[in-house]
Amino acid sequence: HRLRCVLHIAQFAFFKAPMITAAAMNRLAAADQAMQFRWVCDRASHGAVRALLSAETNARLELLHWMTQDALREIYDSSGVFLFPSFFEGFGKAFLEAMSRGLCVVASDAGGMRDLIDHGRNGCVVPPGDAEGVADAALAIVRDVNRAQAMSAAAAATAREHTWERVAREMAAFYEARLRSRV
Repeated sequence: HRLRCVLHIAQFAFFKAPMITAAAMNRLAAADQAMQFRWVCDRASHGAVRALLSAETNARLELLHWMTQDALREIYDSSGVFLFPSFFEGFGKAFLEAMSRGLCVVASDAGGMRDLIDHGRNGCVVPPGDAEGVADAALAIVRDVNRAQAMSAAAAATAREHTWERVAREMAAFYEARLRSRV
């Protein structure tokens, strides 16, 4: 059941590609009657989200407002596929949070997603703007439970490698190297 619950979390902004997420969800809804959808964004954008979705997708959509980390963790833990098709992204921690909770992430081949997702092993990356690619990758995951389980485990393992302690250590090493190069 969890695998057929598709999640998207992002502010409703052009660079986050809500129209790509919606098009992919619409295609998923048409392809699999068991698919359910969750979209987390600010309450003021809920009407805009619904306007992008088909009646069929809207009927199976749980539209949620921002929430506490504990509540969000429950949402992650009851979902199986995470869509994150941003046109542009710096690092974007939502996809890494999803990976840490074992979701199969389908994201744009951009920003931090490109750096951490090994396509087909711990998630899937598609070209930015490719709604069909997003939907195809999600369908392939949902239709192959063994692949989804392996991807889920690999995603969680990848996320565990990226701790705040590691970020601090790497940042300090970067600045130390810059200082040494000035001497």
